[in-house]
Amino acid sequence: MFDGLQGTGIRVFTIAKIPINFSLWFFVICGLIIAQGNTIIDGIGFAIALTISILIHELGHAIPSKIWKLSPSILLHGLGGLCFHHPADTDNKDLIIVLSGPLLQIFVGLLGIGAIVLNGTFGISDNTHVLYFIDAFVYISLIWGLFNLLVPFYPLDGGQTMLLILRRFMTASKARDLMLKISISVSIPMIIGAFYFKFWILGLFLAYMVWDNLNAIKDNRQLIPRGTGRVQKSPHLTSMMIDIEVAFKHEEYQDAVRLCHVLRAEAEPIPQKQMDRVWEILFVANIRLGNFDEARLWKNKAPQTAVVKAATLDLPES
Repeated sequence: MFDGLQGTGIRVFTIAKIPINFSLWFFVICGLIIAQGNTIIDGIGFAIALTISILIHELGHAIPSKIWKLSPSILLHGLGGLCFHHPADTDNKDLIIVLSGPLLQIFVGLLGIGAIVLNGTFGISDNTHVLYFIDAFVYISLIWGLFNLLVPFYPLDGGQTMLLILRRFMTASKARDLMLKISISVSIPMIIGAFYFKFWILGLFLAYMVWDNLNAIKDNRQLIPRGTGRVQKSPHLTSMMIDIEVAFKHEEYQDAVRLCHVLRAEAEPIPQKQMDRVWEILFVANIRLGNFDEARLWKNKAPQTAVVKAATLDLPES
């Protein structure tokens, strides 16, 4: 939904080589927040608390993306924050990336509560502006983190989490359609509430996302570029895996590598267990063939089994 925003905004700084960009609309929203504060100082404090909390949330997404070398970047915009990254290669990695954002935000919010308790016990500071800043930070972090995590509304983290869980039990298209229908149903009371309390911008934004969800169902949009999900057993896949295993067992490594690439090139989806075995065979077979540069391509994808660990010992340092 927000892919068109990638690469927009102003680069302000980087954290651990993760680019942090700010859109013009984010500054506009912060300006409105400052103007509506009880005092200018409290308004600035709330805007800073909001910025830090959203940034922590997006860093929660970016950190595992960075670990898996998915080139993350962060954009703070008028509607919150976004973390862009290259597609992960498994649903498990995607789930960790999605959950890490709100969980880190909630954790830091709980640390803020701890700071409030300590201050109440030991009287570290009685500065009303500092206390207001901490209260605002805790409020934003816990409310937004829990809302994002628990509400199954796409594209919030709760909706993405639901999609990734549903994909374990049904095909990718069925999981997408069910998730989007639940998302649309959940959004209706939120839209009514937003308009009732005269949060016009929020209501219009939610209505736009519902419209986009409806179009995603209509257009058969692929929300996760891998296109996996639960896969029915395929006789062709089973036959191909048997041929690969036989070639690998008889040390016909060139043939095993060729068959692995043939299998990967086909449109038919491959269950994760079989895909892990393909990465493992590609890594080990290329080492046995002396194709060390190609073996390095599969090193991070292959599961760390005993066979892979043993073969890694024969991989020269690059």
